[in-house]
Amino acid sequence: MIGVISYNRTPKSPRLHDLQQVLGTGDTEALQSFWREITDQGAPIIEGIEGDETHSLVTFLWQSSEISSVAMISILTDPTTYPMTPLLDTDLWYMTCRVRNDVRTTYQLSLLHIS
Repeated sequence: MIGVISYNRTPKSPRLHDLQQVLGTGDTEALQSFWREITDQGAPIIEGIEGDETHSLVTFLWQSSEISSVAMISILTDPTTYPMTPLLDTDLWYMTCRVRNDVRTTYQLSLLHIS
């Protein structure tokens, strides 16, 4: 089962939390550096949870400044839609879930473009 733990302005992903802190200092290169890392390493971001060997944090990403909303649709038993959140005033949209390490699923992203 997927447990959604972020649809707010404070990312639960340690990686995104750190990025948000750096962006808050005015480091304009941090976001570009982040996207280069994601291009090299791939997405979603999978992070361990301290003290929990059974679950991980999985953060889905989308990059666009030309959409008004984006959602991740997961199919475990029934299709479920999880809205994504923009990180500050950037082109980075994210949604973090706490999932069992043995989960296997498919997902799609649904976009709503600005008219």
